[in-house]
Amino acid sequence: MTMKYAFILILTLTFYSCSTGKLKFDRIEYYSGNNSLPPNYREMLEIKIDSSQIKITKRKGEDVDNNEVVISSKDFLNLQLKAKKLPRKTPKQQFADGAAVIGISFYKADSLIHSTYWQPQQKISKKTSALQLAILELLPSTPTAPIIEKGKSEYGQ
Repeated sequence: MTMKYAFILILTLTFYSCSTGKLKFDRIEYYSGNNSLPPNYREMLEIKIDSSQIKITKRKGEDVDNNEVVISSKDFLNLQLKAKKLPRKTPKQQFADGAAVIGISFYKADSLIHSTYWQPQQKISKKTSALQLAILELLPSTPTAPIIEKGKSEYGQ
């Protein structure tokens, strides 16, 4: 009888920790692009952020621009706080063929622990939109930056 209760307790704690656990990550990757277009027309932005640096890859057609920027611990902590407010369950969305895709992925070491993807015309939560904006605000402004489309929050933006 005791074994049965111990099993139920362990199962309940496991379920509770998986369903309400906060994101614990050491790297964020942001992606915005459209790889379904012919190579000369593709635009892509990939941002990899860890606690010490931001690696930025911008691609427009065949031109590729790589850049690295130092991130302050305050800025990384701000991203962590915004990420912990994200809904863990992301709605399944229909993706239009040939349209751009935007995504944010979270990693602990080299393991993917959570990701969410959407298209610019789709609605996303206000918390996801706030995290996306915080990531994009960390980028240095350059005249060659590709067009970055922001997702619409669930209340419009």
